[in-house]
Amino acid sequence: MTRRLQVLSTDVLVIGSGAAGLRAAIGAAQTGAEVIIAAMGSGSSPGITALNVLLSDHSTVDSEERFVADTTAAAGDLGNPLLVQMLVRESARLVQELENIGICFDRGGSGYRLRQVMGSSIPRSLCKGDLLGSHVLQRLSELAASMPEITMQRGLRMISLNSCNGQVVGAFGFHMRTSRPVVVIAQSTVVAAGGLGHLYPFSTNPSDVLGDGCAMALDVGADLVDMEFIQFEPTIAIPPTKSTPRNGFRSRGLVVPTALFADGAVLYDRNGSVIYAGESEGGSRVLSKEALSRRIFECVSSGLGGPLGGVFMDLRNVPTEKLRTYPELLSSAEAIGIKIMSEPFEVRPAYHYTMGGIRINERCETSLPGLFAAGEAAGGIHGAGRIAGNSATDTLVFGAIAGKHAALRARTMSQKGWEEVEDEVVESCLESILSRGTICREKAAELIIKMQQIMDACVGIVRTENGLMDALEGIGELRADYLSGVRLDRSATDDLEALMASIEVSHALTNAESVTRAALERRESRGAHYRKDYPHEDRNQQRSLLVRKVRGEVIVAPVGSTG
Repeated sequence: MTRRLQVLSTDVLVIGSGAAGLRAAIGAAQTGAEVIIAAMGSGSSPGITALNVLLSDHSTVDSEERFVADTTAAAGDLGNPLLVQMLVRESARLVQELENIGICFDRGGSGYRLRQVMGSSIPRSLCKGDLLGSHVLQRLSELAASMPEITMQRGLRMISLNSCNGQVVGAFGFHMRTSRPVVVIAQSTVVAAGGLGHLYPFSTNPSDVLGDGCAMALDVGADLVDMEFIQFEPTIAIPPTKSTPRNGFRSRGLVVPTALFADGAVLYDRNGSVIYAGESEGGSRVLSKEALSRRIFECVSSGLGGPLGGVFMDLRNVPTEKLRTYPELLSSAEAIGIKIMSEPFEVRPAYHYTMGGIRINERCETSLPGLFAAGEAAGGIHGAGRIAGNSATDTLVFGAIAGKHAALRARTMSQKGWEEVEDEVVESCLESILSRGTICREKAAELIIKMQQIMDACVGIVRTENGLMDALEGIGELRADYLSGVRLDRSATDDLEALMASIEVSHALTNAESVTRAALERRESRGAHYRKDYPHEDRNQQRSLLVRKVRGEVIVAPVGSTG
């Protein structure tokens, strides 16, 4: 590696610059820590459209107990009860916190205009048209930029966590613009780079969501949890003309909010039979996102889908004034040639969210000292399923908690011996990166496309034992193919594009194996995980599964296991 290695030191390193990462950095700085943010993009945060909050003074209908019950039911009784309680209680503070930094939520004549989204028994979602995520990111970015304790390292992509004496002490990566290698030595590290959209060919995630967080944590020995639970967004508009995935990573469609079912949206098959019309019973939503995704999947699989491979969504019964509260949806639909207000259009499910992630406790600590996680990178909150609007709440609540406790840990750490730690970490990083090697971008794209095809066919909305076994076999073959194409000579590491291609494939295959092994182990159907060969919930399996790496092998064990 010919470029000079840059070594940076800080109290807290935050990996990720979406809403969770920014909120973590702000929380750490407010607690007195010096912070570096490794910023590669905004992740899925710009797509946030709703924020679930407890507004006890706004409505006598909602309560802490009801919010917890909705969240727990969606989680298939697997969400960590303490984390669920924290999510609900802390959500009450978010309104004032966000309004203090300039967020103006939609209001009606009697106060806040609340939407009822899938999984919620009552309206409790605050919005700002359909652009809430962009506004939150802008305000959080401005606040972070105003704090002298925070240094934003734009274009710094971390590829591995530093481990020394059983604890995490920062991370190693590259400045993508200059190709310069960088080691950040940190007393505490917050991983806020979540999402596994790269595993599937059709996803709502942007191209910078690559699953680095979970793979990096697993590689250094952290526990993952609930990895089998993948949420598919049921209503993704299919563009009339086919788009080509960038470098083989994925094709994105347009998310049509499921909240529109409460306003009159209808789904039907090619024969005109209604699939779903947003029925309610006693004010409660009948279908979860998971159940609606399965219904659409089964309709298409039975030959009743449209020519583009989806079912038809009709918004003509939705009042125009309601549709106009979704300006981004309307403009984006027009841009891809869909007349969303006047004609039915095809939709299909797509990967949207990972309930699982790096296992955390109430302080956002992981199983490794010095490592914290927040946002979609963290697991344990949502269990087997998530109600719409709770991801934004989770991101902001636990982002703040992760930052605060990362800073408190850094405050208690002794500086003694850190020069020796720095020397050991730098040497380890150089050895590690040379052992990874490089692979050409074309080969990487080929491997990613094959992996996505396997995951879509075998580890998607409907799963079976035979399909999951086939997936593991296919992933193993892809890993062997990948390793056979890796170049390990020192000169090759100066080719950053080829190095990053190698890391992306390695992380993708690790994540694919983690999801697949957990899905194979869970021999029941619960939440977002549906096994056709085990179609019912089994109360004897009401426990979360951990994913670990032991001597380089990915294994699955129930929570509480020491294996």
